[in-house]
Amino acid sequence: MGIKQSMRLALAGCLGDARLVEIERHVRRADDSTILLQDASRRLIVVGCPDYGNLGDHAIALAQRRFIESRFGVEPVMLYGPIERYWGALQKKVRPGDILCLQGGGNMGTLYETYENERLAVIDRFRENRIVAFPQTISYGESKHERAYMRHVANVYNGHPDLHLVARERMSLERMRSLFPEADILITPDIVLSLPAFEDVDPGGREGLCLCLRSDKERRMGSDVAEALSAAAGDRFGSVFSTDTMHPDDHLSPREGEAAVRGKISELSHAQLVVTDRIHGMIFCALSGTPCIALDNSTGKVGMEYDWLRGVPYIRFAQSAEEAVSMIDGEIPEPGRYPSEDFSLLFDSLAEVLAPIPA
Repeated sequence: MGIKQSMRLALAGCLGDARLVEIERHVRRADDSTILLQDASRRLIVVGCPDYGNLGDHAIALAQRRFIESRFGVEPVMLYGPIERYWGALQKKVRPGDILCLQGGGNMGTLYETYENERLAVIDRFRENRIVAFPQTISYGESKHERAYMRHVANVYNGHPDLHLVARERMSLERMRSLFPEADILITPDIVLSLPAFEDVDPGGREGLCLCLRSDKERRMGSDVAEALSAAAGDRFGSVFSTDTMHPDDHLSPREGEAAVRGKISELSHAQLVVTDRIHGMIFCALSGTPCIALDNSTGKVGMEYDWLRGVPYIRFAQSAEEAVSMIDGEIPEPGRYPSEDFSLLFDSLAEVLAPIPA
């Protein structure tokens, strides 16, 4: 049976009569996933890592790999791109003792059904394996289709006997507990906050106001916000410049993605102040000790993730663009150093469920 046909059967099995949303659009050439899965000593497999231009997702993949390596001293198998690319290899090579990990982020639920469909296929197919979803935000709407879709999601998740989900903020924790009572539900910060402090920062090299604002469907504020913030900067900053955590090249290899993440953190660290409604814009500032004013996005995940960062003095949160303008006019926090040792303790519960199962 080919990859495409087996994927259709797996999705049909977990979604019933629901439409197979978009997943067949992601047909791509096979990569070296089969070779990676040949190594019998590797027991932690991370599925769904990005091959596109979202640097927040590439930072998550980097942090997932670093977390497993630092906690367990083993190199995980990292599988990038749509799971259809390596679906056949997974079915042939995964053994009962392997732990399958699902890429973290903010795409659980109905907002990004393509990625949810991929999770459903893995959870439904690999019922004999422990499955751990790295920290996620879950969001869903109330349309007829969305309610029906979430019932399918709940049925599949609750049918897995060894499923561990990690919420990255309290609202997702409560939603997951309500929807998936049969799963083990944990809470930690976004996995990128498990990374060490970004040390390549020149304290004297910070200049200007950086705007890192969304322009996609998760944007909460209008396009005029950037103009208002730029105007508020006035003569206080020598320059105002814009950036984003979306890379212009939407096809990045793992090596290119990691390099782009480090480059973006470095870029933000050269600003006197960053204003962002990107969750990983805020997190990149935290890692690099860069003063930041965070604004919420449409799903509220920036504000909810900020709850973990309230004690970091150089990261602040504005409830509105008007409040952000007021903060720009007020006292700008001094750069600091990310307290990585304190944050590391918050991920101990995740390490416990990821501990490789003895052969």
